[in-house]
Amino acid sequence: MPEDFWGILIPPLVGKSFYTLKRGREFRVEEMSDTYLLIVTSARHPRRLSRKELEGAWVALTHRGALTWQQIWQQFSEFHSAYVAAILARMPGVEHRLNPITLIYREA
Repeated sequence: MPEDFWGILIPPLVGKSFYTLKRGREFRVEEMSDTYLLIVTSARHPRRLSRKELEGAWVALTHRGALTWQQIWQQFSEFHSAYVAAILARMPGVEHRLNPITLIYREA
């Protein structure tokens, strides 16, 4: 499943804009490599989201059925949790709630 995530679901995101779930701050996915996703924030700061951060959170979400922002922050991405949550919220089969930020996965 992680191979499908990185190899199939992530490539179409390159060049697309997203918004963080809580504050609605825009960021854009600029580039993808085998090990990271490069995003540029609304303040034009580049950030590298590691494949490990994104895949780890995706696997947890699809296995558990739900994942909170706090769980993403504590377990997978201390510095990029808002971006990870926003990207996962756009994956097939994923819905989100805002208070508290929670991702819910139902098989697509």
